[in-house]
Amino acid sequence: MAETSDSDLRQSLAQIEETVTAVTLLKTGIAALEKPDPREDADHVVLQNLSGGFERLLKVVLIFHALQTTGKVSTRPWPSKVKGHDVLALLNLVLSRCYGPAFYSKQAPAILEDAQFLSSNPILRELMRILAHHGMAGRYHDLDAALGQPQDTESSPSQELDHLEFEIMKQNFADWAERMPTVAGGRQMETAARRCLVTACRRAARAQARLFTLSPLAPVASPLTGVIAPFLFLRDEEL
Repeated sequence: MAETSDSDLRQSLAQIEETVTAVTLLKTGIAALEKPDPREDADHVVLQNLSGGFERLLKVVLIFHALQTTGKVSTRPWPSKVKGHDVLALLNLVLSRCYGPAFYSKQAPAILEDAQFLSSNPILRELMRILAHHGMAGRYHDLDAALGQPQDTESSPSQELDHLEFEIMKQNFADWAERMPTVAGGRQMETAARRCLVTACRRAARAQARLFTLSPLAPVASPLTGVIAPFLFLRDEEL
């Protein structure tokens, strides 16, 4: 039996801790999105935790892919052209590597469904773009403005999130213009829009969790089933 080196053990423990952190950040971000605390800057809490949580979880998946395909992880398993905080680019890389037929020839129906959602759902794709903007530079948008420095874009990630919510409202409420001026109508539409975003986040997190057990990553990733359980065992009606 091959002996486990101290270096291998440290890597394994770090993979566990990183997965725990990813799940914790995602749970915190989703909770803030679902039931924002009026005493806090809810958008900042949402963006900071979701961007960090998805970034870490996607990177863990890529680490496990490298382990499964090469037997080791000696350098970062994503190319230098993929900026580390760009969760949309990381998601696309996971889609090409972990859902591709070369790696996963006989895909489970649930995995096929997940791949379709991750690659084409417009709400999720726009949300991931906003999270990528926040992670790469947008989180300092207001600080740069306060310092009189040029911002990376005209709109901040918080403003982009608000715009996405507004677009969801218009898609789901034909009478949105009549509802908007009233407190009750506006609150109802905002709640519905946030519910759509929560569903997208939970489904995306569940999709990554399923790779741990339902894909060829299982031999190296399934020992962390207990860590990813909060998302892995979500039923469709709980999304």
